[in-house]
Amino acid sequence: MKRHAASGRSPEGATSRRGRAFGVPWRRTAIGVLSVIVVGMLLVHAFWFETFTVPSRSMEPNYGAGDRIVVDKRAEFARGDVVVFSGEGSLYQPAERGGVLAVIDTAAGWLGFRPDEQDYLKRIIGVGGDHVVVDHKGVLTVNGRRVAEPYLGRGSKRASAQPFSVRVPEGKLFVMGDNRDDSDDSRNHLGDPGGGYVPVDKVVGRVAWKYWSGS
Repeated sequence: MKRHAASGRSPEGATSRRGRAFGVPWRRTAIGVLSVIVVGMLLVHAFWFETFTVPSRSMEPNYGAGDRIVVDKRAEFARGDVVVFSGEGSLYQPAERGGVLAVIDTAAGWLGFRPDEQDYLKRIIGVGGDHVVVDHKGVLTVNGRRVAEPYLGRGSKRASAQPFSVRVPEGKLFVMGDNRDDSDDSRNHLGDPGGGYVPVDKVVGRVAWKYWSGS
């Protein structure tokens, strides 16, 4: 006790210094863990899952405006699946960007972010090589076979009020919204550059589930 008193240091002071000494490694550990979590979230966002908010009524009655969905970026997709995709080059023509902005866009794309692209939620009706037809009675056929569409609303008696006959190019998709009377989709851009066909590499992913209803 005398040695302790002669040093002029109290037990409280020693404890306080030890706390400060151990505080630095603790903070470094916390920062390290937080960094790993952030990097992990970025990787999941870039390569596996991404969340979206449905912006319009074009996919009613199955997905309404304000609904929140999770998209699986690694899932395969086929006719009948609902997918999120960038409409660039198919449903709208992008403004040209060059220089630093183009570099930023490219870097953002590597991380799964598309700051200036407009994403759409639609159902795949036809894939590359398919002959998709809606006749004047509103009957949908793909490669000559009538397609049943149980996902349409109860009041929907026609696959489309607008008849058409198209051959989907290879590597492209023909898409329509489930709310056929209120959907901007491939039908509306058949005569535009890109023809309304969605390139497969513009698909973000297939809808895995809806986790929040906006209604």
